Amino acid sequence: MSLARPERDIAQYLLIQAEALRQAGRRELLSSALSLVEVMLSENPEPVFLAPAYLLQGRCLRGLGHGEEALDAYRQALQVERRFPQVRTGADLEFGWAVVEHARTDLYDEALVYLEASAAPSPFPVDVYRRHAILALI
Repeated sequence: MSLARPERDIAQYLLIQAEALRQAGRRELLSSALSLVEVMLSENPEPVFLAPAYLLQGRCLRGLGHGEEALDAYRQALQVERRFPQVRTGADLEFGWAVVEHARTDLYDEALVYLEASAAPSPFPVDVYRRHAILALI
């Protein structure tokens, strides 16, 4: 009997560990979290976990002060969501909030496109609030 775990389980495990490191709230752990995400993306790119991986990558990059790279990661998450519409991550909100937070007026139109493309109502009040806050600020 083989003790090897299926690729999907490995990808999920890497993402769970990376998110735990990110949520620890310590800047020095963000690089480790980012490394785990990069391992997942390069060695275990399970389609169902790609959008969450790119979202997490963006969050880590943003926490490290790499704003433009974070926006690119959010864009990648949104591209994956278009290919797999059953996977929703909230990358549209993350992108929009980053754009508003950093006053990137040059990206307002792009943020609006992402928000309109995923206009399905969220069951979570915080997401509804964030969406309307982003729209109001833009």
